[in-house]
Amino acid sequence: MAEIGRQARQLKRRAIRPNGRAFEDKIMIIDHRGWIKPMLRGAITHGRELWRNPEYRTLQRLQGKIGSYPRRREFAVRLWNSTWTGPDAASFLSAFDDIVVQENYCFLSERAAPAILDCGANVGVGVAWFARRYPRAAITAFEADPRIFQHLADNLRPMSVLGAVCLRQAAAFTHDRGVSFTPDGADGGTVGTQTGGLRVPSVRLADLLQTPWDVLKMDIEGAEIDVLQDCGKALANVQNLFFEYHPGRAAGPLGPVLALLEDLGFRYTIKPQYGLTSPLVGLARHDPLPNLNVYCRRPAPCERAATAHESGV
Repeated sequence: MAEIGRQARQLKRRAIRPNGRAFEDKIMIIDHRGWIKPMLRGAITHGRELWRNPEYRTLQRLQGKIGSYPRRREFAVRLWNSTWTGPDAASFLSAFDDIVVQENYCFLSERAAPAILDCGANVGVGVAWFARRYPRAAITAFEADPRIFQHLADNLRPMSVLGAVCLRQAAAFTHDRGVSFTPDGADGGTVGTQTGGLRVPSVRLADLLQTPWDVLKMDIEGAEIDVLQDCGKALANVQNLFFEYHPGRAAGPLGPVLALLEDLGFRYTIKPQYGLTSPLVGLARHDPLPNLNVYCRRPAPCERAATAHESGV
């Protein structure tokens, strides 16, 4: 509990930033017709982030270097004192924004050396961020795509994190008999039992969840629902869970998985990867739905004990 409190205080200190509200208020005195503020709001926010957030500055530099690359063109760019490569610049930049700038994988743990399981590690941005943020963490990372796995291993090797990281070229799945993998040249390859495609090794994720994990991150391109249902009650050994839901890939209904997580004591929040204009109209027209990021947390034993004590149970 003390470790969680310490981490929470650190995050709170990071969140205390100066803002440009006073400047915006002064602009409003001049801009009585409301013409200037909409144009300046984005510039003010951009400038504020450039000033206060070094990771945001890094993202802007990366975008300037490879942001104009077409999809599915290999890139090479300097990052964290080494050269990073990958098959697709757009997905790399998106991952850097989500993981490094916005810190969407940040978590609190009662252990100073958390155990992290990354299923769908891609070229390694998430693994590197975990290793930098939690230096004592033990990280196991899976990547099914053989080509992307080579980028993953090459990108992490110069960072001296491989001693704490176990990399496996395999798919996290519902069995260990191997799966068919269909690459898409970027970050959207799919796994399954269908014929055709590449044959890659697989590992039954449920077998790995027999011991406690502080974080389970799943981005396995449409197989998440099947794998989570196969894990079942073994998910009780996970404290923090992130997974993507791909409604356009016949992934199965999300409801049963959420019900399972609720039964195991998880709280969750769901965030679309992009906003919809007039969502009800889009649903009526059967427009493509955005992928959903699902963030789940199960209270640590010390937290559950404290809650029970406060409630008099």
